[in-house]
Amino acid sequence: MTQRMAHGVGYPDLEKAYLAGLIHDIGFLVNSVLYTLKLQECLKHSATNGCPLHVSEQEILVSHMRTPGACFAGVGPFRRAGGSCRLSSPGRISVNCRPLVCLVHLGDLLCRVRNLGYGYNEVLAVALAEDTAWKHLVPAYPALAEVDLVRFTLDIDGSMDQIAALVDSVFAPSQQAVAKGI
Repeated sequence: MTQRMAHGVGYPDLEKAYLAGLIHDIGFLVNSVLYTLKLQECLKHSATNGCPLHVSEQEILVSHMRTPGACFAGVGPFRRAGGSCRLSSPGRISVNCRPLVCLVHLGDLLCRVRNLGYGYNEVLAVALAEDTAWKHLVPAYPALAEVDLVRFTLDIDGSMDQIAALVDSVFAPSQQAVAKGI
């Protein structure tokens, strides 16, 4: 989704955008290993309250965790992401963030609005023009100030079947596991 968003706004390095989105997703997996019980608590809290996961993380987990992106930032191919994964805390966009951080945030947001989140229904409304990340992108890409946001999101929606199939291939239980009751 981050790569699709990057293409839509004219970001010059689509591979870097893809990698940054991947690091974001890997970060969730890293947290699930490093902070299993606390992350389960966060997921339960979010599912019970219908709130975004980052809200629960800020209440429950943030004092215990290290941003996974910071762990990966200097490692091999992850250096290419150019510091995109150094958010001050999950779900929060800092005042001086780079365009790539904004794209990752918006890509994640649009996935979650389309039920590609964490397995529960979030009460979530998106107004791109009002989102802090979008507002940070406009100075870097001035043409965005004139973008028809309805058309922009419809264009992105055209990729959702492909993105959903990819997510399902990674996270959906295999048919063999389901058949065996695993």
